[in-house]
Amino acid sequence: MPACATRSIIDEYPTVGNLFLPVPDTDLSDFLAEVAELSRFAPELIMAINNDLDAHAREKKMLRLADRRFYESQTGDFPEIDVESGALQSSELSLSVGRPRLPGEAVFMFLMLRGFLGSLSTKQSRWILRESMSVYAWLQSRGLQMPGISTILDNLNAVSHATRKLIYDRQIAMLLGNGLDDFRKLTLDSTSVKANSCWPTDARILTGLLGRVNRLGQQLSAFGLENFRPGWVPHWLEEMDKLEFQICLVAGKANAKIKLKQHYRKLLRKGKSTLTAWVRFNFVEPHRSQKPEYRSQKRERHLRQHNPQSSARR
Repeated sequence: MPACATRSIIDEYPTVGNLFLPVPDTDLSDFLAEVAELSRFAPELIMAINNDLDAHAREKKMLRLADRRFYESQTGDFPEIDVESGALQSSELSLSVGRPRLPGEAVFMFLMLRGFLGSLSTKQSRWILRESMSVYAWLQSRGLQMPGISTILDNLNAVSHATRKLIYDRQIAMLLGNGLDDFRKLTLDSTSVKANSCWPTDARILTGLLGRVNRLGQQLSAFGLENFRPGWVPHWLEEMDKLEFQICLVAGKANAKIKLKQHYRKLLRKGKSTLTAWVRFNFVEPHRSQKPEYRSQKRERHLRQHNPQSSARR
């Protein structure tokens, strides 16, 4: 009987003998398929990433050469020998055979995956990278293994902004080629059910839409454009918000239809004035102020209401 250090023999860890590797049908697998489709649609993306990796490798080689020169400079030269060292640029260096690096296609996949997950350095993202069968199948089909997170981030940081812009442009080109929505047309749909098409809901939609346009119009400077000139638009939007509140209060009460029509006429008038002001003073006459004109109109209405004789003379 053979002698054992333990009372029982510990069985080996059972290996998973999958003849076929099943890939789950998930959002991540669909995303990786779209990434592969984009790389086939625009193969120049992989070439641009490889060029960025080459440039990054030359810069790292330049640092190694600088370190070597520093250590060599610590030893003085012979008096009879005058050694001149010229400045060397990283673009002039040539890359030799070294350790295998991450392929450009894998860098492109991890770059897109970082945008899909939001980050690759968080603990949750690392769990997904290690446990995802979709990522494992993608790497296995290309003869690759999961690299370390520091290796992935080092390669992603080497991708230039010009290459990222090229990726964005090729994404837009592929989407337009597939006939997807280009956001040039807006389709509004409404149901015929009375409970879902009441007037207060329409008033809220109109007021909220104009308010959203006004907020976004004040943020165009982030894209290098001129912001919308506010003028009296915030005042009109405030009045529209009050009218929308009055419409909600009137609904279901006595003479509600007459009051609703009155409030809605005022609401539509304010909305039309807001839209006209945006188009006129931001596109047609961008250098003209709208406040003096509005003040003059308001002053004329005030004179006609409180001094009808003077308006009759005019």
